[in-house]
Amino acid sequence: MTAAPAPDSFARLESVSEEERVQVTPTTYTIAEFCGQLQRGEITINREYQRSPKVWPPAARSYLIDTILHGYPIPKLCLYQKTDLKSRKTIKEIVDGQQRSQAILDFFVDKLRLSGKTEFSGMTFSTLEEPLQRQFVAYPLSADVFVGAAETEIRQVFRRINSYTVPLNPQEKRHATHQGAFKWFIVALGEQYAQSL
Repeated sequence: MTAAPAPDSFARLESVSEEERVQVTPTTYTIAEFCGQLQRGEITINREYQRSPKVWPPAARSYLIDTILHGYPIPKLCLYQKTDLKSRKTIKEIVDGQQRSQAILDFFVDKLRLSGKTEFSGMTFSTLEEPLQRQFVAYPLSADVFVGAAETEIRQVFRRINSYTVPLNPQEKRHATHQGAFKWFIVALGEQYAQSL
């Protein structure tokens, strides 16, 4: 959840010209395509504003891979496309999604063994059954690619994406996980009690 913009920020947004707005191109990569580009250096991490690749604990990295293996969606990546003047090649920098990208790549190249209490615990990519391997490498990663933006704008995008996020508290996690008549009875009872106060 993000904080609401200040009231005067809407007026500032309206005054931004079409040329000044950051151009975003939505795209999709399979994990095989994405990891191939990471390995070839066509997609890179800008260490100037990204956190250390070791921020996520093993449990979080395993949970992400488990999510992918179950075919559930994960948050989209944000990439910044620019031309490297030394090599004269187009490269993309990861603006948001370094931790996810590193976990996916590490699993792809057998550097990550899954932990946790799931059916995939203790497994690497190579020890998965072939249908699961195919499913993993074909999984679609959604990304927004920023083209033609200044580096200062990209830093602003990074700050905005990573500011004012509020993780779910334990009650919100339970609410999202558990369903059934009893849960909704308790919710209705709580609302009825709150109205009587």
